[in-house]
Amino acid sequence: MTNVHKGHTYEIAPKNGVRKYPTTALLAHVPYANHCIHAAHKAMEHGGPTDLVITALYHDAEEDQRERWDKWGSAIAGPAISEHVHHVSERDGENREQYMERLKYLPDIPKRVKIYDRYDNLIRGFVMLRSSYLRRTITENEDVYLPALDAMDFPAQFKERFRHMHDNLILLADKVEQVEAETEQEKAKKKK
Repeated sequence: MTNVHKGHTYEIAPKNGVRKYPTTALLAHVPYANHCIHAAHKAMEHGGPTDLVITALYHDAEEDQRERWDKWGSAIAGPAISEHVHHVSERDGENREQYMERLKYLPDIPKRVKIYDRYDNLIRGFVMLRSSYLRRTITENEDVYLPALDAMDFPAQFKERFRHMHDNLILLADKVEQVEAETEQEKAKKKK
């Protein structure tokens, strides 16, 4: 099985599940395309228009597979979807802070897609046990995603689940930081 994300390809051997590209072990068995399908499914579940659902399905295509997207994807998707996908994609030379700032001002469909994207990333985030990743996600939620979620007409239950996952991510980050600190203390003791 081959997974591709952010231009990195990793193979998972069918017999022993060994990863040839380092990723989170708990997610290694899940094809990355599932993430895009989950975002599109959420858009459909909420009765989103066709452009929203298709954009959610393709939301990572431009930044993760730029050559393929440029060659055939944008032609298949059409100009409106291509524009939406371009809005949600990280740009060459754009740092994370610039990207997050730009997301605050997206048009409606791309902004909704990014919220569905983040929702699925929050679910996946509970296996990303690095405090730096968790804290960055929490900060981005508080600066970008939660204000957008509050300002838009998403179903109340979806908003509640999103906030609940965010709150639990804070608890997880606290615990991961505690474990990381204890691990560092143990390493320091062993060196003495």
